[in-house]
Amino acid sequence: MTGLVRKATLFAVCGLLAANAAMASTPSPANSECPGNINLIGYTNGPGPNMSIGDGTNASYLIDPIDAPFTITVRDLNNQPVNNSFVIVDFGTCSGMQLCSDQAQAGITVVCGLNQVRGFTGPGGTLTLSVGGHANNTGTGNPSGDTDPNDGLSGAGCASIFADNQTLRSNIIVAAYDQDGNGVSPPDMSCFLGDEFGVLNGNIGRDPDRSNFDGSLIPPMVSPSDQSLYLGVYFGTANGNVALSDQNCGTLAVVPECAAIP
Repeated sequence: MTGLVRKATLFAVCGLLAANAAMASTPSPANSECPGNINLIGYTNGPGPNMSIGDGTNASYLIDPIDAPFTITVRDLNNQPVNNSFVIVDFGTCSGMQLCSDQAQAGITVVCGLNQVRGFTGPGGTLTLSVGGHANNTGTGNPSGDTDPNDGLSGAGCASIFADNQTLRSNIIVAAYDQDGNGVSPPDMSCFLGDEFGVLNGNIGRDPDRSNFDGSLIPPMVSPSDQSLYLGVYFGTANGNVALSDQNCGTLAVVPECAAIP
């Protein structure tokens, strides 16, 4: 009888240890870190050490790794890093945005049908990446005349981040330096100003999120600081190389893109 009790106790202890181990590896939204905003960036064909980041699929092009990277840190319920955690950045409700179907970063994949960018955390439970894509802001009036049904909304946020099927953060603001799908160029400034002045005039027919590069939630969401960030990308001042101004994936024959998010 004593032997049976010992065995039962041993099984119970083993069960508790297994349960604790499973819980310990479960990502915790409270302990994990995610960005509050994501800026879609373009491709660059500039020379230099940046080329080493590409995965070789399109060796002459890579997603700009300097102007808009962000880091996701996944931790468990015990505040310990979760390595090799499967991370999904979901843009499925970011209407009007369009992702590059090849993110040209080692370990980063895209599922166009779901408008998701995926990867795995490394040491320290971290995943650092940039997301290539653009908006479809084609006008400066109110409404803007584009394909973005979010016109008129403010600060809603649209992206979500998941780790191992756990929601880490939702309502993440998504902006795009390439506003019209033709690469970062002067017309984008006109589109940006349409959003900025649309916000100042009651936000009629504009989508300020796509121009909110600093992720500010303090009105007005689109401001001169956002314009400064755009100009940094356009002139290459953020990385000291004008040749690294960004191109949209759709304008490069070798780099395809997903369909626009409805």
